[in-house]
Amino acid sequence: MAAVQATTAGAVAGGGLAPAQREAPARASPPPAPPAADPSVTWASQLAHLRDMGFDDQRVCVHALTVSNGDIDAAVNLILQGGL
Repeated sequence: MAAVQATTAGAVAGGGLAPAQREAPARASPPPAPPAADPSVTWASQLAHLRDMGFDDQRVCVHALTVSNGDIDAAVNLILQGGL
């Protein structure tokens, strides 16, 4: 009986649960993501390359680069296929 009382007393003194059973403290949320950069800034070097190739429509080039995730070859294919 003394062992049961000691265990019960230890549980009450320790918060009622064994350490492994207690909930972990809440973690702070990660900071919010930074705002999306201007695509014309993000793809500046690729846009310059496309301009050098004769593709002058900035809006179309930015859209093609955004869709192709900056892949110049894929962007050129999109522009030439007229799918934009």
